[in-house]
Amino acid sequence: MVFVPLVESENASLAILIFACISFGCYSSHPWLICQTLAGPAAAGRWSGMQNAVGNLAGVIAPWLTGRIVRDTGHFMYAFAVVGVILGVGAASYLLIIGRIEPIIWRPKIFSA
Repeated sequence: MVFVPLVESENASLAILIFACISFGCYSSHPWLICQTLAGPAAAGRWSGMQNAVGNLAGVIAPWLTGRIVRDTGHFMYAFAVVGVILGVGAASYLLIIGRIEPIIWRPKIFSA
């Protein structure tokens, strides 16, 4: 996506955006699967809810940040660059931080009387 504002041809720009959207679509179910696999049946609902809440913050921050960048610089290129950096950090974190994906073994709660 970083290359979209750098390409002179509108068709090439559109092709890059379409490719990016298709790639995101192919990936978008994986975080939910990972979350549910890690949490297991005991906590999948809570984990999914938290993931959804934090994930939706991007829907609030991205338009504001994009508008701020365009207002301050007068170019969308910098907004695309910020998106590219954030996507790169996210991809690197998946490659470097996330290990084997297997359910967490939860200890049962012990209630004392």
